[in-house]
Amino acid sequence: MSVISRKLENATILDLKGRLGLGEAIESFRDNFHEVLEAGEKNIVVNLTGVPFIDSSGIGALVGAFTMAESKGAKCIFYAPSSQVKHALEISRLNDILNPFNDEKAALASLSG
Repeated sequence: MSVISRKLENATILDLKGRLGLGEAIESFRDNFHEVLEAGEKNIVVNLTGVPFIDSSGIGALVGAFTMAESKGAKCIFYAPSSQVKHALEISRLNDILNPFNDEKAALASLSG
């Protein structure tokens, strides 16, 4: 799992690449997310395009990031989940809570409204 952080408009985007599952992948995502949040970013957008697989630990990491951001007064938005990730979110009934957007443009637009 690689996590690339980039600043765009009024948000920091975390581009995830690789399987989001138990072990180092989860730690890498959590560490990067925590670093951005602790730097004071109020809008964090997570790009799931490059995540072909997610397990229950990965889902837990996404929910944890979402709730951690909320507790710090920040927003955490997800976009472009692969079909497997979208299916996993639907099965776990988290699709409506995490509400992933279809693309980066829609995710960023949601921050202005």
